Amino acid sequence: MHENGSEKHPHFIVTPDMREAVRKAAGLGLPNKQIARLIVNPASMKAISVSILEKRFANELEDGVAHANREVSAKLYALCLQGNINAIRWWETTRMGRYEKKDFRGWREGVNGTLAPEHLSQLTREQILALESVLKTMGNGAPPQKGGKPRLVADNPA
Repeated sequence: MHENGSEKHPHFIVTPDMREAVRKAAGLGLPNKQIARLIVNPASMKAISVSILEKRFANELEDGVAHANREVSAKLYALCLQGNINAIRWWETTRMGRYEKKDFRGWREGVNGTLAPEHLSQLTREQILALESVLKTMGNGAPPQKGGKPRLVADNPA
């Protein structure tokens, strides 16, 4: 029986194991509804409600994500220090805001599906060579110039 005489909510005692389980589940990104189903009230042998979870385990729900982020960041940092190129690239792009500009995605495409001419003038020599390589292997829908080389639609005389 509950302290107020109700059998609906038997007395619930939070244990350190429960706190740790909630912290880990929150760190894994589980929604509160799923976490609540993992915590069983020994008095009723039923899962606790989301509202009880949020009231009795508020710190663990908040701390779980911070603990997980700390652990993953430490592992990622260690991989970077070991020279793992993928980890270093990820760190630079997400943590340092650096990125490579070799990629043509995100540019506005022309009506016929070609790169807009104003973007072509912004390409570096390396990007032009990469684009030419792609055009040679895939074609771009434009008829080849003399000598069989593919040409950019933007090179068409207006």
